[in-house]
Amino acid sequence: MRNAIFKIIDLIGGYLNEDEDVKSLFSLGADEIDHLKNDVFPLANIQLQSIDFQNSQITFEITHLDIRDENKNGVEDNFTWNDNRWENWSVSYSVLLNLLAKLKLIRIDGIEFVSSSDPTIINKDFQTGLDGLVLSVTFWVNPSVKICEC
Repeated sequence: MRNAIFKIIDLIGGYLNEDEDVKSLFSLGADEIDHLKNDVFPLANIQLQSIDFQNSQITFEITHLDIRDENKNGVEDNFTWNDNRWENWSVSYSVLLNLLAKLKLIRIDGIEFVSSSDPTIINKDFQTGLDGLVLSVTFWVNPSVKICEC
């Protein structure tokens, strides 16, 4: 393993790949994901958000998205509307909650879970109508543990 960043990405990606509600896993910027490819959803995306050398912490942004499926008929229910937005948010909540439960147990190779942010709701975003959640997860990396095998 090259370093802590790769180790953490492997851990997060491994857990997300195991989740039945994640069809595709990416590490791309929001503008790099082809939102028109319906066969990649629901998807998870991992991005490096920040590195704090002073406190030996690394933060990642994790997003779960799915396509809003809108019924073309008139609105029949003003609460649920004619789409699956509530289901998309519910599935994203479940995926990220399960991921956090697993990440909180990590204490291997000088890496420990520190904290996570409250999720931010994504509501019919990215021009194609995607719903989901995004949150930040921070890990502490023991600076005295040599992770690099180079």
